[in-house]
Amino acid sequence: MLFAPAGLGPPFRCASLRPQMRALYAKEVSVEELAEGAFKAILRFIRFILLEAICEFLIYWVGRIFLNIVTLGNYPRGRQVEDHEGRIICTGFAVIILTIVLISLYV
Repeated sequence: MLFAPAGLGPPFRCASLRPQMRALYAKEVSVEELAEGAFKAILRFIRFILLEAICEFLIYWVGRIFLNIVTLGNYPRGRQVEDHEGRIICTGFAVIILTIVLISLYV
């Protein structure tokens, strides 16, 4: 049976594959390598979920509650909540950082 991979020149017999060529066509993958890849994927997923939970839930709601208290419930309301989500998250982040700084100064 003749075999001619693209860009390798004239066809040659599969039985006469050089060791370097065999490594290209039949790479052995150990179970440890497969488990390591799966473990890394699971850790990336958990990290993504935690970051989303922290940003979308904790920081967002801290910012929204703070802005509602400071503006006596006038901001954000209605459509402003969707339009100014980034500002709300930045406010929440600033409030959390300022709270940590104030606690560290006075404790």
